[in-house]
Amino acid sequence: MLAWKERGELKRKVGPALLLLVACSSVLGIEERRADTASSYPAAGYEGCRPGADCSACLDVHRRECEARGACVATDSDDCAACACQSCGDTVLACQLDPGCAAIWTCARQSRCDLSAGAAPGGGCREHCGSIIEAEGGASSAALRAAIAVRTCVVTSSCVSCLAAEPPPPSSCSRANACQGCPDCFRECLCSGERFGACKEYCGEAAPPAACAPGESCVGCSSCFELCACDGGSFEECTAACQLPPAPPVDTCSAAGGCTGCSDCLATCLCEGGEQAACEGACTPPPLNDVCIDAAQSGAADSCGGCGGCVAQCTCAGTPLEQCMASCKSCCESCGGMTECACTGGSADTCAQDFHACDEASACSACACDFCPGRYALCQETSGCPQVFSCLVATGCQGSACQERCGEVASEAGGGAAAFDVAEALWACHQANGCECEAEPAPVTRCPAATGDVECASYEGTGASLAACCPGAGGSACGLDLQRYFQNARSCEPRDQGRRPRLLEGCPDRVISEPPYNGVKLSGCCHQADNTCGIYDDITGLGCLSSSVFGIQPAACGLL
Repeated sequence: MLAWKERGELKRKVGPALLLLVACSSVLGIEERRADTASSYPAAGYEGCRPGADCSACLDVHRRECEARGACVATDSDDCAACACQSCGDTVLACQLDPGCAAIWTCARQSRCDLSAGAAPGGGCREHCGSIIEAEGGASSAALRAAIAVRTCVVTSSCVSCLAAEPPPPSSCSRANACQGCPDCFRECLCSGERFGACKEYCGEAAPPAACAPGESCVGCSSCFELCACDGGSFEECTAACQLPPAPPVDTCSAAGGCTGCSDCLATCLCEGGEQAACEGACTPPPLNDVCIDAAQSGAADSCGGCGGCVAQCTCAGTPLEQCMASCKSCCESCGGMTECACTGGSADTCAQDFHACDEASACSACACDFCPGRYALCQETSGCPQVFSCLVATGCQGSACQERCGEVASEAGGGAAAFDVAEALWACHQANGCECEAEPAPVTRCPAATGDVECASYEGTGASLAACCPGAGGSACGLDLQRYFQNARSCEPRDQGRRPRLLEGCPDRVISEPPYNGVKLSGCCHQADNTCGIYDDITGLGCLSSSVFGIQPAACGLL
C-alpha cells in the first residue's frame, strides 16, 4: 500500500481524478492484488476469480489454482472424484496443480487400481497405469508420491468408491446357504454376521493385512470391500456398495456391436469405417430414371437418364444416328465404310447395310443389328466396342452402373470413352427391343438335395459356358465347373457362396479378363468361410469366390 507521504506526492502529479478512482475502489471493495503471489490465493477467490464460477479475471499466478479448485467443487455424488474433493480438498488440489500427479491419479481413480506398494497381483496401479507412471518419472518420482498421498487420504476418509470394486459374491455366499460358498475365510466370517475385528482375528493370515484396521486408519486396505468393512460396514452393506458397476449397454451401431443396430445405410457405412463422402455416395439411391433404354423404340417416357455417353444420350432420345455422330464429333477419316458414308450425308442405317450384314453378327448382337443396323455397324468400326458390348450383355447392367462394371474394359481394349459410348448406344437398342442372346438351352444336371433331387442348370454366357455339377454335401446343391477356365478353382464351385453382410468390407474390386467374365469388373467381398477378401461373382451366380481361384493371394478382410 502507498504511504501517506507518497499519496500526497501522487496527488500533486496526477490530480484529483485518479484520487477519486482510488477512493471509489476502496468504497467498492476492489482489492489491489499486484503484489500477490501463487501462495496468496484465498480459498474463496476474489472478484472475477472465483472457483467454479469465473476464472477469467484471475491474475496469471492464480488462474491455474482457480480452475483446479473449480474442477473440484464439492457435490452430493458418491463417486470417487466427489468424495476425494470433499474429504481431501487440499491434497487433491496439490495433485491437480502437478500435471504428472494429475495424470497418475486420474488413471488410478478411473481404473480403481491400488497405488500402495503391497498391491495384490492384477490390482496394482503398476499394471494398470504403468506407462503413465513411467512417463511421469517412475516409481521414485514426486508425482507418484503426491498421487499416493491422495490415495492415503481417500482411504483414511473412507472413500470406498476410490478402491478396487468386486463382482457380486456367488449366491451360495449368503446366510440362507450358511455362507458355505463364500470365496475366502474373511468373507465367510463377515457373511455369518461377525464384525470386522473378530473376523480378522479368526482368519489370521487369510484376513486383510495388519494396516487394514481401524487403529491404522485403514490405510492398508486394498479393495473397496476391505475398506468398507474396516470402516464398520456389514457384509450386506459392503457387498452392495462395492459391486462392479453394470456394464454399459452395448451400442449396436458400432464396430464392436457388428454395426447391426444402425438406423440407416449412411450410419451403417460410417460405422464400418467408410469416409463421409464415400458413404453419402454409396447410400444415395440412384435416380428413378437411371437406365439407358432407347425411349424412341421402347415407348418409355423417361428411360434415358442413365446414359453416360454423347452418342448414347442422343440416339436414346430418337435423333438419327448420323446427326448424333456429327454433333458428338464421332466422324473421322478412314474410320470405316459405314462411318465415312454416314458422315458424308448418308443415312447411317442405310449405309450399314452395304458394309455390315446382320446375318454375320454374333448370337448376342444379331437382334440389335436387325433393329439398329447403324449402331451395330458403328460398334464394329469402333475399336474396343464389341468387347464392351459383350460386357454389357454379360452383366445385364442398367444406367450409370454400366460405366462402373464395363468402363475399364473399354480402356483395356484400347477404345477408351468412344468405345463405351457406342456400345452403350447399341445396348440401349438391345434392351428396348427385348433382344436376347440366341443360344441353345443350357444342359441340366440333377443333383441330390435334402428335399430330393434338384435340377441344376449350366451357365451360358457370351463366348463361354460352364457345365452344371454337384458340389456334394453342405451348402448349395448346385455348382458350376470353373476349372475349365481357372485351374485353381475347385472341381465343382458351389453356387451362392456366402459373403459377410457388410456394406464396406475393405476388399478391392478386380477386373477379370478370362472367360466367362470377359473383362467384367467384379466387386471385392469378404469371404464368409475364412474372413479373407474374395471376388463377388454375380455373373454366374457363384457368389463370393475365394481370390485364390483367380491366382490372387488371399488377404484378411479390412473390417472383421
